[in-house]
Amino acid sequence: MAARWFLTLILAALCVSSLSAQEDQFREGEHYRVIQTPLESTSTESTAVEVVELFSYACIHCYNFEEELMAWVETQGDDIEFKRVHVVFSQPSYNLAKAYFTAEQLDVVDKVHNWIYEAIHINQLRMHQKELLIRLFESRGHVSAEKFESVFDSFGVQNEIRKSDQLLRVWRIQSTPSLVVGGKYIAGGTHVRSNSELLPIAEFLVDKVNAERSNEH
Repeated sequence: MAARWFLTLILAALCVSSLSAQEDQFREGEHYRVIQTPLESTSTESTAVEVVELFSYACIHCYNFEEELMAWVETQGDDIEFKRVHVVFSQPSYNLAKAYFTAEQLDVVDKVHNWIYEAIHINQLRMHQKELLIRLFESRGHVSAEKFESVFDSFGVQNEIRKSDQLLRVWRIQSTPSLVVGGKYIAGGTHVRSNSELLPIAEFLVDKVNAERSNEH
């Protein structure tokens, strides 16, 4: 028991030491931003840190970032709880946001997500058109047109749009993709030149949130 307790102390000390070294590399304003009104939806009982990607299917940068982001998420395992939130910056992206939240409610995100991206950015299709979305959900998600329309125009999807708009305001998001960590920090700043640079910053912020949680107990 004493040996295990000692090992725990050693690991905690190493974590703090590593975080301190990273804080010399990643600085507020230059590499990340502090959210003035913290908001994390992960259960307080969960040990995972919530990482939210705010994205839009219409955003070419989001499309180009997708594969690298998903590879990073896989490496994090149970240390994070990854979520996506589709934002609305323009009228065409409104139906795309509805499509994403429809896919969530129908549990077919894994089946249609990449196909929507490719339809827009590879095939140059105007996927904000409802008819095209219906055909894609039928062919790739195996969802009937009737089922798609009933969810697409439902109160549940409209509520997700409202929550997305609220997060845009609270988190002051102005561009996509954006990564929000623990509802407290946003990766990105004046010294970040590419989306690839967001990932080590996000990892640093996950460690930072965990360290802050430890200090609270």
